[in-house]
Amino acid sequence: MSGTIHASAVIVGEHGILIRGASGSGKSGLALALLRAAAQSGMFGRLVGDDRIALIEANGRLILRGHPAIAGRIERRYFGIDHMPHEPACVARLVVEWQSDDVAARLPEAFGTLRKIGHIALPHLPLPARLPRDAAVDAILAWLHREISSGNRLAATA
Repeated sequence: MSGTIHASAVIVGEHGILIRGASGSGKSGLALALLRAAAQSGMFGRLVGDDRIALIEANGRLILRGHPAIAGRIERRYFGIDHMPHEPACVARLVVEWQSDDVAARLPEAFGTLRKIGHIALPHLPLPARLPRDAAVDAILAWLHREISSGNRLAATA
């Protein structure tokens, strides 16, 4: 499987995070908030890409790459496009999905599930679109911390 999707991607620590959601849902804002939180806690945090993310399956892993035409650029709503340091690629370890309130409310059992992208199954963290950004960042970081401290492998081949 290869192709591009409308999404954002960041690295927090050693973990690539793919952020999916509807256009205008706040994917870029969540990516920026995650990067700020990583910096404040002394963790490595870096943009991989915003708006268009290439997905490449390789050796049982899903590789995320930002689109080369907009590498190192991210939209800050109402402020324009910013340039920032970025990594050219990362291995996806988590799929975060902003979901409309009606879908998210019906799926509380989805926490801890896997999301299959191509042939790769990744941990999936659905979050309701109405959730404040700081709470979403806290949920993502808590999820990562729990997975790291439990020694779980964060991606599995399906």
